[in-house]
Amino acid sequence: MKNLFTISGLILASAISLNAHAARTPNQQAALEGATFTGLTIAGTVAAGPIGFLVGALSGAFLADQSRQANQNELALQRATEDQVKLQALLQEERARAGELEELATATMTFQILFASGDDTLSELDLQRVKQLADHLRAHPELRVTLDGHADPRGTDEYNNVLSQERAKAVKEALENSGIESNRITYTGHGNRFSSAAKGDFEAYRQERRVDITVEHPAPAYTGI
Repeated sequence: MKNLFTISGLILASAISLNAHAARTPNQQAALEGATFTGLTIAGTVAAGPIGFLVGALSGAFLADQSRQANQNELALQRATEDQVKLQALLQEERARAGELEELATATMTFQILFASGDDTLSELDLQRVKQLADHLRAHPELRVTLDGHADPRGTDEYNNVLSQERAKAVKEALENSGIESNRITYTGHGNRFSSAAKGDFEAYRQERRVDITVEHPAPAYTGI
């Protein structure tokens, strides 16, 4: 009986050692299971006759099943690792795409420059804002600028049309002085055409003496079918 456990133990240790290796192919797994079963059966027979044969056979079947289960687990782990690598690659692609969308969102913006009544001169603060805008435009040469000048409803239409045009032109010239090409800038004066201020509402008038600055990507050119 001592010999039975000694020989069986040696084969058991060998089987466990083999189970610790990487995942095997179906042919390799079948060979290992057969060797484990046969080895323990022979050991049992040598050690203890018919009873030893039964013990060895049962032990061999158990270890063969354990080996099969370990190999299946190893294959599942490998597949999970491969799936994780694929998911990480997809995640990186999505992050890159999100970065592009964020870049596009920050590249399209609108802000205003306000003016004093009857004035078309930019303040020092506004000139600094225009310079910051110019820095952004230089970093993104594909962007274009649209300037829309406005005036409050006081004064004649002719006067307000000219004044709103001059306000938009003042912003255009400030951009050009900061190194932005004129062909990237479009400007228009709208007078008081879009005024919605109630008569005598001076706070609302202040918001209408302005230039709206819109920075955006140009629409792609239509090339036909």
